[in-house]
Amino acid sequence: MYKYKINNNKGITLVALVVTIIIIILLAGTALNLTIGEDGILTRAKKSTEQNEFATVRDTIILSINEIFLENYDVEKLDTNTSISMVLFEKGYIDYKYKVNMQTYKLDYLTLGHGSTETGDYYSLKDEELSYIDKNNNKISLYSIEGIGKIPIELHFEANIDKNEIKLDSTMESTVLFEINNFKDDEITYEDISYEISMKDNENSAVDVIIGEKNLSNENYTNQLKGNEKQTQKEDVTIRVKNGKSLSSETIELELNILKPIKLQKTYKIQITNDILVDYSGNNYHATLKGGTKIIRDNENNCALYFDGLDDFVQIPTISQNFNWSDGFNINLIASVESDNDSGILTLGNGKDNDHIIIENINSGNKLKFEAQGKRELTIKHTNYSYDNTVYINQKTNYKININTNFLQEYHSQIYVNDTQKSGNGGGMFKTITPIRNVERKENYIGKSYWDNKENFKGKIYYLKITDGSGKTILEYDLNHNS
Repeated sequence: MYKYKINNNKGITLVALVVTIIIIILLAGTALNLTIGEDGILTRAKKSTEQNEFATVRDTIILSINEIFLENYDVEKLDTNTSISMVLFEKGYIDYKYKVNMQTYKLDYLTLGHGSTETGDYYSLKDEELSYIDKNNNKISLYSIEGIGKIPIELHFEANIDKNEIKLDSTMESTVLFEINNFKDDEITYEDISYEISMKDNENSAVDVIIGEKNLSNENYTNQLKGNEKQTQKEDVTIRVKNGKSLSSETIELELNILKPIKLQKTYKIQITNDILVDYSGNNYHATLKGGTKIIRDNENNCALYFDGLDDFVQIPTISQNFNWSDGFNINLIASVESDNDSGILTLGNGKDNDHIIIENINSGNKLKFEAQGKRELTIKHTNYSYDNTVYINQKTNYKININTNFLQEYHSQIYVNDTQKSGNGGGMFKTITPIRNVERKENYIGKSYWDNKENFKGKIYYLKITDGSGKTILEYDLNHNS
């Protein structure tokens, strides 16, 4: 009889098999979790990929914008906390379109390029959240990403002036209209816009620029346009000659500074011209600059009419007969003579063969000549010359001429140079002339003569005033009025 002995150390028991299977399952679960779990290798890899892609998007946006702006425009370098700037074109409006194309809301990449979507839509990459904002200001969360500020899609702005050349009238002022819009071609800007208008080199300008109650010589003008609806703002700009200043031509520069949502600047140049010489007597004998006559400033910063001795002169309008010339008159002239040629300084009357009053520079001995003639048959002109060398070349000089009549209606005149009498001419039986008549004077000039053999005046005139025999002011040209 054979007996068999079972060896317990050989073979696999059921319990061992079960334990082994459990261990394998646990190990497999752990491995699977490490691979595809919430914090697994694949999940971490996906998140890492997303983060890298978003970082690439962020860097691409910044790089793209830097390239676009820094190549063509003078703007500050952008960083991750800076909103994207708008472009200011030379034609005077802001138009920056940037397209962020999300093919699906959960897509983990962005396609960058220029274009447009619906007006007013933009994407906000702010506070680590990527959101889509529609034109009704509805916010749709898209994805999280490190913020770089708001990216405008359609941001339009337009500002223009109605004219860049103005001519002053007798009030020595004019107006320009600024029209400012928060839209361009019906595309509306959905950003609030704050702006400021300022004037460059205002201290040295001869004009004041006034908007509302703000004088840009002292302070800037600020205002704003609300976003999200079409707005047009009209700013009336008054340009006025400053007290004590005169000008014939000047170019001023007005700057439109956009303060919000970004800082941008546009300069508008306005050419101001003036050919009016204002009469401050109140009689409105505003004269006209002819032949290129200019109003300049001398080395002492005083205004003067400048005559080149060629074609320059001033045309004085017709002077009415409502003044008492027959009892005499007074002329006060402040001038600087630059040439000793025979030239007409002041001519009043109706031509060389009629009643006239003239002041001339005579080159023989640098004399000043004064002449008055009353138009009658067989009358004699009243003529008076200053003493020799009393016309000082290139010196600002005050000349005064007084003329009156005695009971015989004889003319008596005196010429004063810098308040010193330099000539006197009395009457007499053989010098008696018919007094100047109270007639309309239609041919009146400064710097020009009736006579062909007389040249035009060369030099500067700062002041001219004429009063009649009763002391009434006929006209007064003061190039430094109120100064």
